[in-house]
Amino acid sequence: MAELKRASLTVHSTDANLAKWLSDEHYAGGVYLTAATMNKRAEISGKGNTFNAVSRGELIARYNRWASQLVERIDRVEDGTAEPAQFLGKLGRFREDPLHTEP
Repeated sequence: MAELKRASLTVHSTDANLAKWLSDEHYAGGVYLTAATMNKRAEISGKGNTFNAVSRGELIARYNRWASQLVERIDRVEDGTAEPAQFLGKLGRFREDPLHTEP
């Protein structure tokens, strides 16, 4: 996550969508990572319930799907079969979705 954030802040390109895309991807990953971490901390502190492990498992699965998707997207951008702008719509909907289901 830190490497992705650094990349989004330091990208130098004539494509304005590149930095936006990397920033939006960082946001999506951060949502999942933060939610899973907060879930685990609540359980450790005794504030959790029996469903926390199940919901945390789903959050981790979503994070893993996002990470795999990000790698695929980066590969497609690097090999020229996709442009960053193609991913902004779905990531924008994720940002606007209060439940943050899937980016």
